[in-house]
Amino acid sequence: MSRLTHKQRRFIDEYLISRNGTEAAIKAGYSEKIAAKSSSENLNKPKIQEAIAARLKELEKPTISTIDEVLEKLTAILRQEATEEVVAVDPIGGGFIKTEKKASLADATKAAKELLGRYLSTKQAKKLELEIERLQKELDSGHTSERLIIVDSFSEEMKGLIDDL
Repeated sequence: MSRLTHKQRRFIDEYLISRNGTEAAIKAGYSEKIAAKSSSENLNKPKIQEAIAARLKELEKPTISTIDEVLEKLTAILRQEATEEVVAVDPIGGGFIKTEKKASLADATKAAKELLGRYLSTKQAKKLELEIERLQKELDSGHTSERLIIVDSFSEEMKGLIDDL
């Protein structure tokens, strides 16, 4: 793979900050007149795409849990498979010992409620999505009513809410 020029490296740096190609091109030293074109060309070059992907990978924080990790942990707590290390008094010697303790019934109940809430949110999001599609088809077919106009004006907002669930 050929090396990146100084301008291309600078473009990548600026693009990763703003996620705006034209702005990144200008800050990297490209002329304002051709910034949009240069940005488009740069973003379509495989070596720049690879460099951006590699930099994004570097920026990922491995310390932040993924949704799957959170759901797996909640499931382990619910099933009382998860344990935690606790310090307890040794009944024989009177000293302190470390021991493993399973999740309490209260913790399992909290985990169940959290998982159920996530499950219901997903189901509600799917129902909303289907309702939006149905109403959009009705609107597109020309059968408009006041209700459909209101729904159409809020459909983008509802889709945003669905994405947040």
